[in-house]
Amino acid sequence: MDDVDYYPDEYLNRLAHEGINILWLTVEFRDICKTDLVPEYGKDSDKRLEKLGRTVEKCRRYGIKTFIFCIEPRIWGLDDPLILNHPEVAGARNGNDICFCPFTEVSQQYLYEAVKSIFERVPKLGGMISITHGERTTSCLSSVPATSEADVKCPRCSKKEKGEILEATHKPILRAMHEINPDAQFISWLYMPQVTPTAQWKYTIPEKLPKDTVMVFNFESGGEKVQLGKIRVGGDYWQSYVGPSHRFVGMAKAAEKAGIKMGAKIQVGCSHEVATVPFVPVPTVLWKKYKAMYNLKVTTVIQSWYFGNYPGIMNKTAGELAFEDSLKIGSIEDDMEFTMQHDEFLHRLARIDWGKYAGKVVEAWKYLYKAYSNFPMDVAFQYYGPMHDGVVWPLY
Repeated sequence: MDDVDYYPDEYLNRLAHEGINILWLTVEFRDICKTDLVPEYGKDSDKRLEKLGRTVEKCRRYGIKTFIFCIEPRIWGLDDPLILNHPEVAGARNGNDICFCPFTEVSQQYLYEAVKSIFERVPKLGGMISITHGERTTSCLSSVPATSEADVKCPRCSKKEKGEILEATHKPILRAMHEINPDAQFISWLYMPQVTPTAQWKYTIPEKLPKDTVMVFNFESGGEKVQLGKIRVGGDYWQSYVGPSHRFVGMAKAAEKAGIKMGAKIQVGCSHEVATVPFVPVPTVLWKKYKAMYNLKVTTVIQSWYFGNYPGIMNKTAGELAFEDSLKIGSIEDDMEFTMQHDEFLHRLARIDWGKYAGKVVEAWKYLYKAYSNFPMDVAFQYYGPMHDGVVWPLY
């Protein structure tokens, strides 16, 4: 709503040179969508969408597409105009939240009109990312936690397979986008970061999704590492743990079988281990992650979540790896081939900034990687430990 330009030319120029080709901006349908079904929404949408359009055009000059990011469809409580005007869209309850049921004519019309209203005003948007399960309550599928095998408690959705619920939310979104911009992409992000085991139904989702969906899943969540003689399990994002978790591998295989494009959510610059620095210089972590992604036929990667997106050596590494042919040779377990390819890549990277000192820098990066891999794989320590304000802790 302000007039600040958050994307100065030199910033975009640097991102482009580091291989970044998409930026995402958070939106909520109630702020920017104009529909006949819910005229109360979108009070300041003209101003918001006009600025969004300017951002899109400026980024496109640097080969960078802009995606909108949202957690939709969402009902904002009992006094939400959407539910007051059209009570039939209400589905299952998720605690105190009301789930959006996609299996009504009005629900389908609302999703179609809402998304079309955005893309009509900003037709050159690259697409849309939505967390469709996990972060906040969206469709009736949200009434079943990722850790539960329970049925969906909605009269309509209970008769459907869980994947069909997401299919019904995705179809009108894709139809609206593609009527305006056939090249726009829809990324459906299943956010399941729990430390405890997650349900088996998640592996049935890909076979039901529209084939032009890109499905994203957390690369490290549920990963395991032996530390101090015990198996430690990581939730959310872990830069210090290479992965992928068994969870991600299972989803990638299910996506391949279903013919759905698979995406990975990682952190490139830094993650929750230490989110208050611009980046942790451990390019080996990214080499191994991207190597595993190639082996699992991953097509898309989301590289940050607010933090961890700062320009620098890690962004540059990720940008190079996204187009690195040598990653397609051999497997991550092939130590001899891995070491030769890996070292050559790191030297090539180091020479850009360090010239004749590249060898020393590569040696330092390797030590940093070895040290960082010992970060305690514990969610409480990751989120609330001393590393975020470490300079004031006497860590003897």
